[in-house]
Amino acid sequence: MKPYQTTSVIKTLVSIICLLLSSSTIADISFSQKPAHVNDAEAGSMIFKFSHSPSIMQTALDTRVRMDITGVINRVTVEQFFTNPSNEWVEGVYVFPLPEDSAVDHLTMFVNERIIEGQIKEREEAKKTYEEELEEQLTEEEITGFQIDKTNMDRLANRVCEIIISYGTDGMIQTELWKKLKLSSRDGSRLALKLERLGNITREKILENGRWTYLLLIKKIPISTKSIENAPCLVCPVEGKCSTDGEISPKTCVYIEDWVLTELKTKKRHETD
Repeated sequence: MKPYQTTSVIKTLVSIICLLLSSSTIADISFSQKPAHVNDAEAGSMIFKFSHSPSIMQTALDTRVRMDITGVINRVTVEQFFTNPSNEWVEGVYVFPLPEDSAVDHLTMFVNERIIEGQIKEREEAKKTYEEELEEQLTEEEITGFQIDKTNMDRLANRVCEIIISYGTDGMIQTELWKKLKLSSRDGSRLALKLERLGNITREKILENGRWTYLLLIKKIPISTKSIENAPCLVCPVEGKCSTDGEISPKTCVYIEDWVLTELKTKKRHETD
């Protein structure tokens, strides 16, 4: 120990109050952004994860601190303000660096008029239950009415089912689906839950790499008309006279033969690309 150097024996307990306001509420207030990496946080920060763009880190717009020292205990209450910089629902990860001899013992978040009380858990336990707790916060309306801006949800549902089918009977881990579709964990959960409600998939809870998640299995393939969109039968002038054993028959129709050959060539070209 150097001369005149003292060692602090005060233990610090931190209570955090985090206020997340809508962008419209304080649109005229600027905010700083940093690369969205947890290790880059030098103070209380919020990492916003977007569906179709890179994550950003936002430092607090305002911070208020109160200290109450009793004996060797220093209780600090930190109140910080953040704003969602977009017009969409986003997943937020709050980062608050602490010294080794400090600990957070309480967390309250105010999102507009909604109050969220944090639960203090060991790191590994929190990782295990994160996905399940995220889904517990979703309302039935947020699940059944789930919609992504400028996205055809029927086509997206078909694509999801095609992806899951490609994994065969082994199924697909839900978190893998999020990454493949470039969705946030919130949107990924809402999509999977919506497809489960529609009866397209089933979800089995499993422990994967130390975390509880869900295995997605195909149950029912959504009905799609894409495979027959260019079928000649839809505009055939003699369709009314067509029958299996008649003079005009699908068995001998040159239009159907040409259509099938064209579809096969198109499919092979897409597979090559």
